[in-house]
Amino acid sequence: MEIMKPLISTHSLAKILKERVSTPIIIVLDASWHNPLTKRNPLEEYRQQHIPNAGFFDTNECSDKSSPYSVMLPSCETFEEYVGQLGIDNDTHVVVYDTYNGFRISSRAWWMFRVFGHERVSVLEGGLTKWISDGYQVTSTLPTVAEKKFKATLNSSLKVEFEEIYALMKGGKADQLMDSRPRDWFYGMDYPENEKWKSWHIPGSINIPWTEFLNDDKLTVKSREELLALFERNQIDLSSPIKSTCRRGIYACAAALAAFVAGREDVPVYDGSWEEFSCRAKREDYMTDA
Repeated sequence: MEIMKPLISTHSLAKILKERVSTPIIIVLDASWHNPLTKRNPLEEYRQQHIPNAGFFDTNECSDKSSPYSVMLPSCETFEEYVGQLGIDNDTHVVVYDTYNGFRISSRAWWMFRVFGHERVSVLEGGLTKWISDGYQVTSTLPTVAEKKFKATLNSSLKVEFEEIYALMKGGKADQLMDSRPRDWFYGMDYPENEKWKSWHIPGSINIPWTEFLNDDKLTVKSREELLALFERNQIDLSSPIKSTCRRGIYACAAALAAFVAGREDVPVYDGSWEEFSCRAKREDYMTDA
């Protein structure tokens, strides 16, 4: 199975799209998603401007709508149908981006494709912001694509469930659990949403805010060597099993991607993350942690 590099530059993508040298075909997707509190509509923003011929990957739509938690993974059948309608089959090289920085949000789509067995997926480094700043065109013209057949094969090793996380915490073995939320959220000092989610974090987990994976430009990802040093400073051992969490299972995918760049390609994401954990765990289990 061919595994694509997790990141692709704007220049490389522009060259591929211009010269049409990609074999197999490449499909670009705007995978933007916004916190509901922002009142931003990612689909409407996509319709206003996007990379030419890019489709739109709707994280809310491609999710388990029966779950009480946000944007949880859909079934294999739902994913197959959804991405097939985007013109994607198992030979397609998928490139995802978002309108923030092409990393924090679009890494969720990158992870989802990998969970469903599709390794031919990359994130556009810097996203639409860098694409535009580098002088490449955008359009409001919506593409027309032919529906394809996509076969999903669940890679359960790339996701982790509440029961395993809870068992690790109770056994005092959650020290290799990365939490990529902002520090204020991790320590319960500030959270802009529901009071029940202001409180704390999974005991033993280590906070590495997703912004620390980026260079000073806040767009491009740090080098492998810089990421290795970052993980080491935070006492994350890349040679041992690691797991990733956050608030909804979105930022956690950015941490998994950063670990991939650093050489650890198999970091699983806790899909329910803090939203699920804070609802299912006993409050006294996590409020005792310093």
